[in-house]
Amino acid sequence: MSDRQYVQVAFPIPIRDVFTYVVPEYLQGRVLSGCQVTAFLGRRKLSGIVVGSEPREDLPRVRPLESLVRPEPVFDAQMLRLTREVAEHYMCPWGEVLAAGYPAHAQKTWRPSREQASVPRVPDRPGEGVRRDQPPHHLESELLKHFELLLGASRRGAGEVFLLHLPDELREDMYPLLAAEVLNHGGGVLFLVPEISTSGSLLEVLGRRFGSRMALFHSRLRISERKRIWERARAGELKVLVGTRSAVFLPVSNLKLIVVEDEHARPFKQEETPRYNGRDVAGMRGRLAGVPVLLASATPSVESVLSVKRGEFHLIGGAPFPMPMPSVSVVDMRKVDNRSQDSDQFSSSLISLIRGSIQTRSRALLFLNRRGFSTWVQCRDCGAVETCSTCELPLVFHSQEKSLLCHHCGSRTGAPSSCKKCHGTDFRFGGVGVQKVQASLEKLFPGARIERVDLDSARSRPEALRVAERFAGGDIDVLIGTIFVTKGLKLGRFAVAGMLHAESQLNLPDFRSGERAFQLLSEIASLAQAAGAELVVQTLNPEHHSVVSVCAGEPGLFYEVELKQRQELGYPPFSTLIAFHIAGPKEAEVIRVVETARSGAACVVAEGGGRIQVLGPSPAVPMRSRGRFRWYASLRGQERSEVMDAARKLLERLGGRHEVAGVTISVDVDPVGG
Repeated sequence: MSDRQYVQVAFPIPIRDVFTYVVPEYLQGRVLSGCQVTAFLGRRKLSGIVVGSEPREDLPRVRPLESLVRPEPVFDAQMLRLTREVAEHYMCPWGEVLAAGYPAHAQKTWRPSREQASVPRVPDRPGEGVRRDQPPHHLESELLKHFELLLGASRRGAGEVFLLHLPDELREDMYPLLAAEVLNHGGGVLFLVPEISTSGSLLEVLGRRFGSRMALFHSRLRISERKRIWERARAGELKVLVGTRSAVFLPVSNLKLIVVEDEHARPFKQEETPRYNGRDVAGMRGRLAGVPVLLASATPSVESVLSVKRGEFHLIGGAPFPMPMPSVSVVDMRKVDNRSQDSDQFSSSLISLIRGSIQTRSRALLFLNRRGFSTWVQCRDCGAVETCSTCELPLVFHSQEKSLLCHHCGSRTGAPSSCKKCHGTDFRFGGVGVQKVQASLEKLFPGARIERVDLDSARSRPEALRVAERFAGGDIDVLIGTIFVTKGLKLGRFAVAGMLHAESQLNLPDFRSGERAFQLLSEIASLAQAAGAELVVQTLNPEHHSVVSVCAGEPGLFYEVELKQRQELGYPPFSTLIAFHIAGPKEAEVIRVVETARSGAACVVAEGGGRIQVLGPSPAVPMRSRGRFRWYASLRGQERSEVMDAARKLLERLGGRHEVAGVTISVDVDPVGG
């Protein structure tokens, strides 16, 4: 047996292998599992993480490590196990998961830092910037009763999962009390949020309670700042960590609780390799570390609701205090009699309510999740639609800038003066965006103060907050908004809420479209409820269960119907779905890999006895995006282990790598997109 020490190193590259190196004499005994090192891979000098170490016989032609970046490991045994499990579950390179878990992974030299981590601004005056202060002291014990099982699991080290199904404002009242209870017993708490920019009121509530013991962690921070938070968390200086999906890997000292706020939200799923879901990784970490995980949402995911029905999750529900139901009316816009004679964008009942709110200065909020003026521009002579040159999607006309914008890649061109295909000059501007709604209302109510808030009118969070403040203060009569208005803006009291084209979400080619429509409708209903407003829902599909359940105030009805439909159609969560995304700059090379995937999938299915179904390969929508041609194929089956095994075999038939001749192959386990 040799005295030489060999280690396995994982690099953040699109290769699933780990690589063996010999430890040079001057580093003998200092290179441990979890350490960050540098080494040459081919001609490149890369930073990697040591994932294994063992004495073995002398190996020929094994290169030595170049350096030890820092003296102590950055990952302990538990976090190495977690990242390995994540890599195996999502079929991605271990090194890329490790890189996602350590913000200073790219740093080649170790520089200790004493600077303080970022903490949220704590308001100077009580109530400033906070929807409500913490509940009165005599109500705290009543609130904490909801969490007796959860706190018990935290104290005994049980990695169980709980689902908190309550409205947003009630959850925010509970979190400071819950976190304080964990801290009083010496533990730390990790809060995962979909987006920092839309979690302002939660951050302020926690910041007021925990101050310098709390920090925010997200990708927009500089790497050096993320590293400082990482170090302070591991040292135990920070007891409450709030972050986006990558914060799930933070080394929180004596972690005793993980909270996933708005667990249903799409941003928890990363859309590039490693394509992990922060919510599900939180569950993995809780199980491995013996830490309870609290999934929280006013509209939980269908997967979480089914897990409760199956007894896999514990439900924490039932509001501790009664909440009034909003007044909701549904208008069937298929009926001509329901439409206003002045504008077919609005129902006569909604126009009447808006007119009344303007006369009484009681304000109205309208919601339409479509930016721009017209959603497509078409030549009347030849029928050609103006499309993006790199994405091949219809361009959206923005009236104020007189331009066409691709909402997928962001490219912008001037409004057309003639058709590219036939040189005609007569165009049809179809579809309705918030700019067109604003223009229509300004014609109907010429003296009213009408504004909108979306990504075009408010390009930064402070701008949106200023518009919301003016609306809440009575300086705006009618506010028109996209999904922007549901993201933590404080709108105060108003009398009327209107949702236009409520069915638009249902027309997307995605089996989750009904669920997303339900969640969006629920958010608007919650806004109306908090404001004391009457809600009018205009739709061409009033019979859909997502519309009926929200308007009737019966969310259980939605989940009952949705679960039944998913089971009948064989969609998740009653099956496992794994997608292969194939993309590259040269169409011929992409097609070649696609054909290999087609034949490989057929062989894999045959070997498995036909229990796995192949969907595709098909062009993505759009097929060409940002100059890359995109295709995808999916495997679906009832047994997760069988689908995972088939996916691994298909990946091997594609070369076992995530990049082939410039064509990337990205495996997406449990995809959330269309």
